[in-house]
Amino acid sequence: MASNIPTSTGFSITLSGQVGVIPPAALVMALELRSLLLLEYVHVISGGTRTGFDLFMSVILGRILASLDLPGRVEVAKRLTPYPDRIP
Repeated sequence: MASNIPTSTGFSITLSGQVGVIPPAALVMALELRSLLLLEYVHVISGGTRTGFDLFMSVILGRILASLDLPGRVEVAKRLTPYPDRIP
């Protein structure tokens, strides 16, 4: 069965996985160094990232979902909702 996913998606997923290691590594480093300044930095950056993600999901994805038919919305929701049996 052919996939409609662009080939650049694999690269994006790999890159996001690599970039996703940075915040937990910075947290561990802040705790190991007992640096309140670095811990505060990690806290602020993580909060900003979460806010950005929330805005993306509400503004961009909301418009995309509004343009889809009901089965398409269900399929997108299935892919975004984590289930223990689908965690890689």
